[in-house]
Amino acid sequence: MNDKIISTFEDESEVLMYQGHRVKFNFSRSVWARLIQASDVTKANYKEIREYISSFENVKIRESWNQITVVQSKRTLIKMNLTKNDVYLCLALTPAQIAKLNYEYEDVSKVKAFEATPVKFRINENPESLKKAIKLVNVVMSRFKVSKTDRVNEVEPPEYQTHDELINNGKIKVYVRDLDENKIYSDQESLNIYRYFMSEAERTRMDNERLAAEEAERQRIAEEERLAAEEAARLAAEAEEEEPAKTEEPAESEEPAETEEPTETEEPAETEEPAETEEPAETEEPTETEEP
Repeated sequence: MNDKIISTFEDESEVLMYQGHRVKFNFSRSVWARLIQASDVTKANYKEIREYISSFENVKIRESWNQITVVQSKRTLIKMNLTKNDVYLCLALTPAQIAKLNYEYEDVSKVKAFEATPVKFRINENPESLKKAIKLVNVVMSRFKVSKTDRVNEVEPPEYQTHDELINNGKIKVYVRDLDENKIYSDQESLNIYRYFMSEAERTRMDNERLAAEEAERQRIAEEERLAAEEAARLAAEAEEEEPAKTEEPAESEEPAETEEPTETEEPAETEEPAETEEPAETEEPTETEEP
């Protein structure tokens, strides 16, 4: 179960309450469920590599729950599996046989299920990885003297299906664990419990609970923001009450009004003494000299 190739126990649910017991769902996904829900690039890579492998003479392709196995004369040549974004090949080669190729791979020889196919290679979204995978297939077929033919067995990847559809079609198995009694329900009991939780009424109830929880969280955040705003306003008001006495000092320093002394220097009005010097009117003494 440590290896990605053979691990089908995925998608653990959260802890739920069922008839007073804490339960948790586990989903075992078949290789077909993985393929059905894989990305378009992964499906295209799977199609090409499988069609290429099937073109070799006397090669048989067997499908099980966990993986796809390529055999020839009862000899396992390749094991194939995939995830949403990758196709994995475990090939009947040794690291020494591909050392010159300088490819990145994983040695899974310590896993008992892959002792005969210890070189694990990943085909990802990079087109080069598909080319390298085809070259590795050629190395395997050459090692066991398997001839290539012109035969092409076309493969059409399946259309996407939802999680529920795959469960109903038997391509995903449901396991329900009772955490309080430490037991796993039977396949049929697990399926019934899953359908109970996924029934329309139950789904609506769960949705309502989720919406209510989200609304409560929104209200809590809004209340915290309101209290924070009030506190900020209070602190700002206190700061404004303390600052006016200090900040009004510049108004007292408006002494320039007292420096309007230049208006007092309008002494020219007092210097109108020349008007008092109109004494020539008193100098009309010549009229008194008419004595002759």
